[in-house]
Amino acid sequence: KKENSEHIHIIAKIESSQALENIDDIIKASDGIMIARGDLGVQIPIESIPSVQKSIIKKCNIAGKPVITATQMLESMTKNPRPTRAEATDVANAILDGTDAIMLSAETASGKYPLKAIEIMDKIAKKTEQTLKNIKIATWVEESDKEYKLTITDSLSKSVCETAKDLEATAIVTCTSTGHTARQISRHRPINPIIAVTPNEKEFRKLVLTWGVKPVLIEYPKDTDDLIDISLQAIKKRGYVKEFDIIVWTAGIPFNIGGNINLMKVELVK
Repeated sequence: KKENSEHIHIIAKIESSQALENIDDIIKASDGIMIARGDLGVQIPIESIPSVQKSIIKKCNIAGKPVITATQMLESMTKNPRPTRAEATDVANAILDGTDAIMLSAETASGKYPLKAIEIMDKIAKKTEQTLKNIKIATWVEESDKEYKLTITDSLSKSVCETAKDLEATAIVTCTSTGHTARQISRHRPINPIIAVTPNEKEFRKLVLTWGVKPVLIEYPKDTDDLIDISLQAIKKRGYVKEFDIIVWTAGIPFNIGGNINLMKVELVK
């Protein structure tokens, strides 16, 4: 705080048995988690890696914290132009488990086919997401929320997702200054795209990591009406919505107070 660095997010790398013993506290204290399966496999039995990966991803999904699955995703591509079928399945299963991001390591750091590795991972991810059903993940979140007293942001985030689904909305548009609302909406894994509009360039960059979120950078608005107008023009310009589309808005009024979501609005784009 003294160094004016509160905006810097901390991604905790889980690579030891001690980290697993304290995983709940680490998730709570961190802004995101990276599952370093290679180093973790040295510390715990190899047969435990799949279940540990699934457990950590589930905990992060419930907490609304981005989770990265990393290490040896397409390891054979450090030397070969194509991955093994098992590696392709491994990448797909991480996505099906609910990971926010998948990460290459040696494949791009020292491998012979760095660009091809990225292209193939991208293809696997997109193909998997075409058939992805997030009912299981959304159920985890819903069951977990029953155990706690929900905040206004929690409740409205859920309502936004349900409304967007019922209306078959083209998108959920959240106006956010800290990125918190976008991450809370992402917890529910809505079938509708999440467009996060923000004037904060640092949050704009961070939100790329969160599942289902398309961040859009705008100029700082004068007031609420200006916020909606600027945001609508920005997402129309990028082709995210068009005339006669239905969008579900959410924002906090006043806008410059983080985590202050208190507005939901349904709009037919004109």
